[in-house]
Amino acid sequence: MKRLLKALHTLGAMGVTGAVLCQIVLLLARPAPSDLERFAFYSQALADLSGTVLFPSLGLVVLSGFLSVGINRPFHSAPWVFIKLMFSVLVFESTLAVVHGPLTADATRAAAALAGDLNALNQLGDGNRLPGLLFILAVAVGNTALGIWRPHFRRLTHPKILRETPSSAN
Repeated sequence: MKRLLKALHTLGAMGVTGAVLCQIVLLLARPAPSDLERFAFYSQALADLSGTVLFPSLGLVVLSGFLSVGINRPFHSAPWVFIKLMFSVLVFESTLAVVHGPLTADATRAAAALAGDLNALNQLGDGNRLPGLLFILAVAVGNTALGIWRPHFRRLTHPKILRETPSSAN
C-alpha cells in the first residue's frame, strides 16, 4: 500500500507540474483579445487543461499525501511533513483562486464575447495569470524537492543534542 501511495503521489505531482508548464506555454502563446476567435480557443484550452489535468492531479497529490502520512508512522512526527502539508494547502488554494477559477471565467467570457456579448468583450484581457502560475510552479517544485530531500530538523530537546552540549558544572 505504501508503494502504491508513493507512486500515485509521484504521478499526481508530475501531472500538476506538467499541467502548469503547459498552461504557461499556452498563456504565453495566447493571442490578444482583438483576435477574438483564437483568444477564445486558447482560453478554452487553458480552462480545459485546468479542469481535466491540473485539478484532478492536485487532488490525487493531496489525497495520496494525506493517506501516506496516515499509514506511515515515521511521518507522524517528521517536521518536513508538516511543511509539505502547509505548502500543499498553499498550492491547492492558489490553484483554485489564481488558476482554475479565473481561467474558467476567462473561457466563459471569451465564449460569450464570441457569441456577441459586448459586456463580456469589454472584460477580456483583465488580469495577468502568468505570475500566479509561476508561483504555483515554484511552490510545487519546492514541495517536491522537500519530499525528496526530507531534511531532519533537530529539536533542542533531542537526546543527541542534549549529550553534545556541555553540562554546566559549578
